[in-house]
Amino acid sequence: MRLTHDPRKLLDRELVESFSAWPGRMRLDGNSVSVSESVDQLRARVESLMLAPPSDPAAHGDALTTHQVSELLGVDRTAVTETWRAIAADHVPRALRIGWPSALATALDALEGIGTLREVASACGSAVGAGNRAYELTRVTLETSLADGIAWRRSGVTVLVSARRSAADPYEFMEHASELRHVVSGLVAHGEVVSISRLEGAVAISPELKSLGVVSGSRLADLAAAQIPYVLTNRRSDLYLSHLKPMYALAAVADTLPLREVTVDELQRRVRGRFPGALPLPSGTALDEAVLSGTGRTWGIGGYGFRDEG
Repeated sequence: MRLTHDPRKLLDRELVESFSAWPGRMRLDGNSVSVSESVDQLRARVESLMLAPPSDPAAHGDALTTHQVSELLGVDRTAVTETWRAIAADHVPRALRIGWPSALATALDALEGIGTLREVASACGSAVGAGNRAYELTRVTLETSLADGIAWRRSGVTVLVSARRSAADPYEFMEHASELRHVVSGLVAHGEVVSISRLEGAVAISPELKSLGVVSGSRLADLAAAQIPYVLTNRRSDLYLSHLKPMYALAAVADTLPLREVTVDELQRRVRGRFPGALPLPSGTALDEAVLSGTGRTWGIGGYGFRDEG
């Protein structure tokens, strides 16, 4: 079915207001529900919200829940749930024909117990091609065929938990997913780079995050970065702000620098290679100050090195 709304504008203020004023709102009268909008029109509206990512993933996550759809449309949640399941049932046979559930099972088993829906869709994208179609089929298939194997909730992004490879309660994972976001937000608040060992240490001492101790540090970093729009992660699973300041970037790479003088170009390559999303290094005096603060080095003959106090 062709979507009737532009997905990029689904959660704009004007659209939310127009959905709230939709004349097809359901009216509860005792145990009966009367609908002034046709079933097909309700289906079209639910499907457009169900399958399309909202305009602000950071605030609303990857996709809407039935509860959120019912609130947007002003329709009883039971009616939305029934329509939602009917739409999902139409999508699942397409996934079955191309072997989608087996691909999903493989991706879920590789998650070490926790991951994002976008991550699963990316891992299985070749099964149905690129783009939103992989995301849509992943979503509806998980919510129907594989519902017993996963738990999910919205915490900045749609988060999945696989119960196959962990003895932990999957719902306990989800209960504390937003707590991880809170802890990481605090760790990066001052601007420093958060190493994987520091993240694992913070999780280990947090009673609220005890259930996440079975998840690897790299997976925790990926999950945290997926939930917080202004936090990035790299190949080392460092967590850093998207506007990481040069001083902190240089401090993080200081231990990897050779004892000899290093040129400006070499510093730039090292910082860019480790923190591709960070702010670029400045020039002139600002760079001298950042290098001194971050590494203790000063400019010499042809690069930055340690001053000989002798």
